[in-house]
Amino acid sequence: MADAFGWIGPILAAIIAVDLTRLAWGKRAPAGQDTMALLIRTEHGLGLFADGRLDGWLPNFALGYQEFLFYGPGQTMLIGLGRIASLGMLSSAGGYKLLAITSLALLPLAVSWLARSMGLSRCGAGMAAIFSLLVSNPFGVGLHGVFQNSLIAQQVAASLVFIVLGGVLRLLFDPRPRWTVVTGVALAALMVTHMISTVILGLLLLVALPTAVMMKRPRLTALTGLLDAGFIGAGLAAFWLIPLLAHRDLRGTVATWGTPPLPDRLRELWQGTFVFRPHVAQVLAAASLYALFHLTRQRRWAALALMVPTGYVLLSRALLHRYPHNDFMIQIENRGIGMAAIIATFPLAELCAHVATRLRSPTRPLTIAAACGLAVGLVLPTIQPWAAVAQQMPPGTPALQAAAVELRRIVPIGARWVQVRDFPNELASTGVVHPDFWLAHRSGRWTANSFNPESSSGPAFAGDFIMDRPQQEAARDLARLGVVVVVATSPETSRRLESPSFRPVWTSGGISILDVVAPEGQPSPSSLVATKVPATATLERATAEHLSMSVQSTERTTATVAVAWSPKWQARLNGRPVPLDRSFDGIVQVELPAGASRLALDYSSDIWDRLGLLVSLATAATLIETARRRRRRRVADDTVAGDGRSQ
Repeated sequence: MADAFGWIGPILAAIIAVDLTRLAWGKRAPAGQDTMALLIRTEHGLGLFADGRLDGWLPNFALGYQEFLFYGPGQTMLIGLGRIASLGMLSSAGGYKLLAITSLALLPLAVSWLARSMGLSRCGAGMAAIFSLLVSNPFGVGLHGVFQNSLIAQQVAASLVFIVLGGVLRLLFDPRPRWTVVTGVALAALMVTHMISTVILGLLLLVALPTAVMMKRPRLTALTGLLDAGFIGAGLAAFWLIPLLAHRDLRGTVATWGTPPLPDRLRELWQGTFVFRPHVAQVLAAASLYALFHLTRQRRWAALALMVPTGYVLLSRALLHRYPHNDFMIQIENRGIGMAAIIATFPLAELCAHVATRLRSPTRPLTIAAACGLAVGLVLPTIQPWAAVAQQMPPGTPALQAAAVELRRIVPIGARWVQVRDFPNELASTGVVHPDFWLAHRSGRWTANSFNPESSSGPAFAGDFIMDRPQQEAARDLARLGVVVVVATSPETSRRLESPSFRPVWTSGGISILDVVAPEGQPSPSSLVATKVPATATLERATAEHLSMSVQSTERTTATVAVAWSPKWQARLNGRPVPLDRSFDGIVQVELPAGASRLALDYSSDIWDRLGLLVSLATAATLIETARRRRRRRVADDTVAGDGRSQ
C-alpha cells in the first residue's frame, strides 16, 4: 500500500519546494546577483526568436558577444514557452520568475525517476523526491543557487541530468525505444541549457555505468539503444553544438568560484555549512550502513547510491588536480556536488520506505499518511530556515534609480558606460548586488562591465581595475572601448577619479557620473572608433548587429572599433567590402584611408549555423518518421492479431 507514495511523494515535494519560495512571490524580479543581467539576456533572446532566429549578437555587456554561443538558449526558450502559454500576459521578468520556481518544483520529480531507474522501490523513490529538498548548493542545485547566484539554468539542467542518467540505466537492462527517445531528447535539452551540467553528467556516468554493469550483466541490445540516444541528443542539439565547436576559439576568461582543499570541503559538508543543514550528513552516513547491508545482498540500488556520490567527488577532485587550468575541470566539483549529494540521500530514502512499508495501518490512507508524515517530519523542520533565502530583487536606492534615468539621458545609443566596481562597499549606496547589471537593465544603455566573460575573447572586467592605474591611462583605454561616462558608487571613488581625464557631470546620494575625456586628437568615445593618428568620427547608426560611422583621418591608419571580434562581422568601407582583423586584445580592427570615409559593420550567421540547423531539422524529421512507421506497424500487427482471434 505504501507504493502509492511513489507518486504522492514527488507531488508533495514539489508543493513544499514551491512553498519555500513564497517570499519571492510579487511584482519584482527574484533575488540573485545575476538576475538583472539574465533579464537583459532573456529579453534580447526573445527578440531574436520573435524574428525567427536562434542566435545573434548581444551588445549589452563588455564589447558584446554571440549570445548563445557558449551558453545555449534553453533557459530563454523555456521562458518564451511560458509567455506563449500565458498568451503574452506574462512579462519577461514574470516568465523568468515562473521558471525559477518551476525549476525547483520539477527537480523532485526527476529525482524520483532516477531513484526508480537505480532500483529503489516505489515508496523509496517517493521518499527520495522529498529528501532531495535537503540539498541546497550555492554553486548548483537548490534554493541558494537559484536565489543567491541566479543559477536557474543549472537548476533546470539538474532535472535533465537525472532524467538522462536514469534513462541510461534503464536502457542497460530494458532497452525499449521509448527510453531511447526520452534519453536522447533530454540529452539535447541538457546540452542547449547548461553545457557544464553535461560535463557533470559525463562524470556521473563514468562512475554509474561500471557500477551498474558489475552488479548485473546488461542486455546485448543495450549498446544500440545507448548509441541511438547519443545520436538523437547530438543531432537535435546540433543547431547549437556545431557553431560552438566551430568557434570555440572565441571563448574568453572563465569567472567562477574557487574550490577549497578536499579536507576543508568534507568538513563543510559534515558540519552542515555547505550543501546540507547541520546534522544531515551524520544521518546520511548512518543510513549508508543500510545500503552497505543491501550491497552484500547484491542490490544494484545500494551499489549505485554508495559509489556514485563518492566516486563523483573523488573523480572531479582528481581531474581538477590533473587539469587545474581547464575551464570545465575548475567548475565540476562546485557545480555538481549538489547533484551527487541528492543521490547520497537515496539510502535514507529506501530505509524510510522500508519502515513505512512495515507499518501495519488498518487502511491504505493511514499507511500513506504515515509515510508522508515520516518523510515530511524529517525534512521540513530541517530546511525551513532556507525559506528566507528566496526573496524578491531589492528596488535599489533612490540615488541608484536616479542614476539609471541620467544614464539613459546622457549616454548615446551605441556608446557605453562603466561602473567602477567597489564590492562590498557599493551595497550601501545602491542597495543591490551588481549595480552595474541593475543600471544596465533599467537604463537600457550598453555597459562595458562584463557578464559571462567566457562568452567573448574581447576585453573583459573594464570596471574592475580602473582605480589601479593612472587616470590618464585609464581614460585612454576606456575611450578605446567606447565608454563615455564612468559611474562611481561612493564619494571617495569619485574624488579619486576627478581629474582632467574624468570630469564630474552628475551626483546624487553618494553616486556620481563622470565624463571620460579621450586623448587629444582622438575621436570621441561615443563614435566607438579609435585611431593611431589624429582623427574625428561620428557614430551614425547603432543597433545590436548593424553599426555605421563616418571617419575623417589625417592619414592612412589602422583603427579599432569598440566591438569584440567575431568572424561573423562583415565590413564595408565606402560601400565596398573590406577585411576585418583581430586586434591584440580581441577587438575589431580595420584599415582606413586618409580623408573622409564611411564604415559599416554588419553581423550575420555563417555556414556553421546553417549546417547545425540543417542537422537538427533532419534529426527531428527522422524521429517523427520513425515514430510514424512504428505506429503504423503496431496498428497493422494489432489488426492481424484481431483477425486471427476472430477466425
